[in-house]
Amino acid sequence: MTKLQKNMGLIRFNYLFSLILLLLFSSASVQAVYFATLPKGVRTLVYHHLFTDTIQGTFDMNGAYNSLKMSADIGADALYGIDISIDAYLNDLALNHPADYDAFSLGTYDIDAAARVHVNALAIGYGVTDRLTAYVFTPHFTADVNVNVTKTKVENYDAILDSMGVSAENLPAINDRMIQSVLVNYYGYKPLGSWHGKEFGDTELGFMYRPVSGKKWGLLVTPGVIIPTGREDDQDILQDFAFGDGQWDTFLEVGWGFAWRTIEFDVWSRYTYQFPTNKIIRLPESESVPITDRKGLSRVKLGNKLSANLQGHFILNPILTLSILHTLDYKGKDNYESNFAAADRYWEGNTKMFAQSYKLTLETTTVKLFKEEIFWVPLTLYFSYKRNYAGINTPFYSQYDFEFRLFF
Repeated sequence: MTKLQKNMGLIRFNYLFSLILLLLFSSASVQAVYFATLPKGVRTLVYHHLFTDTIQGTFDMNGAYNSLKMSADIGADALYGIDISIDAYLNDLALNHPADYDAFSLGTYDIDAAARVHVNALAIGYGVTDRLTAYVFTPHFTADVNVNVTKTKVENYDAILDSMGVSAENLPAINDRMIQSVLVNYYGYKPLGSWHGKEFGDTELGFMYRPVSGKKWGLLVTPGVIIPTGREDDQDILQDFAFGDGQWDTFLEVGWGFAWRTIEFDVWSRYTYQFPTNKIIRLPESESVPITDRKGLSRVKLGNKLSANLQGHFILNPILTLSILHTLDYKGKDNYESNFAAADRYWEGNTKMFAQSYKLTLETTTVKLFKEEIFWVPLTLYFSYKRNYAGINTPFYSQYDFEFRLFF
């Protein structure tokens, strides 16, 4: 294994981008007041559109912000193993000219990555009884990831070879094209650069049950499953990310809310258990070298999730409501079981996640006007802004939402 593999491994940002999936719908629901369920026989059709700003940084394992832009200075010790003739030159350089070996440089490269995500989701709800509502929704993702590798400092190996009196004619050209060629032809990855994905995500099926309630308060219990209908991560693409995680999940959400004059208050929490599954994945030979051509079977158990939410609604008038939501999201450490312990440790590393976010929502509705026969159709529109502002091993981004709900 070479240090070049480790340097190129710096651009594997897709795991962090995939964590967006955990956060995008952490506050999604299909009812207006949290504890409300649909009347028996009533249906609702929900269209939800959201998009993020450009994601250019993350919170690391210590909670500190790090830009996705980084630099890699590729020296002599990073080139071993690419070509036998290169190894011969480098061995001679290290043995007879150690100072020149230390000064040897292929150049400095800036690695800059950014991503944007658009999601369209369609949900359908049905009032089975006045206390029980069934719903299903499936998101459709459009994502763009751009990885740019720019050479910011030229190489100096020709000058060093000249000082040794050695001809560089037989030395293969060492540049970004060669690095790309090594990744594609030797390791079997697809070329670096821009990536565009457009496919469905995982489908959520749930049942909202209101066991007890009063005129201004209520308890809501929501069990459900998440069906793995989404696109999984392609192990051959370093810069992509998944729209689904490839295994079945089950969840239980419990919440409570009450209303007092023009203020409504909700608190709820959801626990998600992720079932293990078997996958063919790349199996790095060490924790520090992620680039590898080795693949194999692994039993993957992704960490379970816990989300806690606190929300306040301020009713401005019969058709306008302003809401403020604060969310804590947690995901436990992933577990990998293959025949290669080093690979398991690599994939498990830094997979525990914690995120804090707030969300501001402006709601406008015609439901009350419809009941008073002032407006001809009951519908609700939502406009939201969400900020993922702190956390551990999670992207730093802003999210914008629009939602349309029609009752019939």
